[in-house]
Amino acid sequence: MSEISSVIPACVMARLLWLEDDVFDRFCRWGTAFMLSADLTPEEREGSNIDLVEYFQNLVTLLDAALSLAPKRRPFCSAT
Repeated sequence: MSEISSVIPACVMARLLWLEDDVFDRFCRWGTAFMLSADLTPEEREGSNIDLVEYFQNLVTLLDAALSLAPKRRPFCSAT
């Protein structure tokens, strides 16, 4: 049961965040490490959390770069 209880929430969150399938296993490990449900030393847990933060920092940087190249559009709704 514990194998399913950690995989289902991680799967849902990964899909909501539009993460690629190749990141899913790491995302599951990050989730269990973050929620203290993995048997890790404090150093291993900290390393996992650093890996998680670095992954998302890189992802946001890539998405920001891609958005900056996109054509500018008028806002759908504006107060002006």
